[in-house]
Amino acid sequence: ATGSTAGDGGGLAFDENGTVSNVTISGNHAGTDGGGIWEDEGVIVNNSLVSTNTANLGGGVFADWTLQAASVAIVDNKSSGANNAGGGVYVAANGNNRIDFQAVTVAGNVSDSGAGIAVDQPAGGGTLTNSTVGFNRTSAGVEQDCALLGSGGVPLSSAGGNVVGDTTCGFGTSSDRQGASKQGYW
Repeated sequence: ATGSTAGDGGGLAFDENGTVSNVTISGNHAGTDGGGIWEDEGVIVNNSLVSTNTANLGGGVFADWTLQAASVAIVDNKSSGANNAGGGVYVAANGNNRIDFQAVTVAGNVSDSGAGIAVDQPAGGGTLTNSTVGFNRTSAGVEQDCALLGSGGVPLSSAGGNVVGDTTCGFGTSSDRQGASKQGYW
């Protein structure tokens, strides 16, 4: 899906369960949510690229249920407009909403809040494993790889092996590398 425009889900919109594999979702725009992907029933994304998409919430992906991703790059997406969040991924406020990422890269995304991943509380959070979240910037140029918005929900958790450019994701396992001092190249 390339170069499309819609209200929600500029590239792809799922209002039922779905699976996407081996695709590129690039250069799309949503007037409100999910520039690349918008989902509200549970989606699995494998071996795919989500890049250079735009929206107000979730420039790359807007998750309003469970989003599972493996071997996916969510890069160079942007959220803009009033109260924008989740340049790469936005997890909507609902206790059932969560992301589960395995070997996913979330990098180079831009938004005012949660430039990489924004979890709007009280969402269910999610788990990242062997993933990279880095070089995501606010519109002011400050690195902000993760953000919890609101209160009363579950933050993101780590199953280990993650590399994060700053410490905003809050991972604590010994196999995670968080912050510039742990990278050796940032």
